[in-house]
Amino acid sequence: MVEARREGLVSNVGMGLTITKYAPAAALQTVVDHYWAGIWTDADNVQNQKIFPSSYLEVVLPLGPPVKSAKKNNKQEAELMMGEVGFWTIPHALPRTQSKEWFGICFNPEALPGVFGVSASDVLNSAAPCQKELDASFSTFRQRLSQVKSSTERVRLTDTYLKSFIQAASPTAESNYVQTAARLIRLQKCHVSVEGLSQNLCIGMRQLERAFKKDLGLSPKTYMRLSRLSSVLQLIAQNPNLPLAQLSYLGGYSDQAHFNREFKRMTGVVPTKYLAHPQEFLTF
Repeated sequence: MVEARREGLVSNVGMGLTITKYAPAAALQTVVDHYWAGIWTDADNVQNQKIFPSSYLEVVLPLGPPVKSAKKNNKQEAELMMGEVGFWTIPHALPRTQSKEWFGICFNPEALPGVFGVSASDVLNSAAPCQKELDASFSTFRQRLSQVKSSTERVRLTDTYLKSFIQAASPTAESNYVQTAARLIRLQKCHVSVEGLSQNLCIGMRQLERAFKKDLGLSPKTYMRLSRLSSVLQLIAQNPNLPLAQLSYLGGYSDQAHFNREFKRMTGVVPTKYLAHPQEFLTF
């Protein structure tokens, strides 16, 4: 769970942008890790920035009126303005709408089937249109969201909307395994092995790996890497002057060389470049 207060915690400033994170209502904290609100004064720079992958399934919603572009027809522009949903293991970018204001929902990926009936594997490394992947009521919700003037009001509106979708239906046994395992990975800050998870859940490693692949589209080990990266990025945001050796240790890496390799593998840049120019990258 990200350390975000209900009134918002500024987490990313630079390149003409400010991102503020908000915690969801208590009833949603197993479903949503956090919300974020972004305001940009330089839309061109934002479009050129990389978004690092995270352990969350991201719904990204442009809110402001788009800048007209001859490269897109009206249908494409309208679809982009409804937002995109994706679960990323690679760097990616915002929808190219040039909006000045944005709102995001970072779901725990194993929880999405219980909200919209969509698996994270369906949108793995794919910027899928929200109006196609999510519930039919999402278009109305998105329109109401853009009419609300403050971020705190948007958070309350989103809380109310998502609470109405939490289903009482029992998940499958395999989904239960994935939900429990994914939560353990996040709670234990990645200091856990696939073998330890399978023992904890009293199921075989191959059964756990098949269930992860079906629900999330990736292996438990890959999700551990994503979660470890998210944990390290939070550490950097909270303590930007931490030395690399300490970041490696706190992040659960075997040594600094392991940290350097994994960080570059997941983000495309070495940790020293990110630490020197964090404003050039977006992290949710």
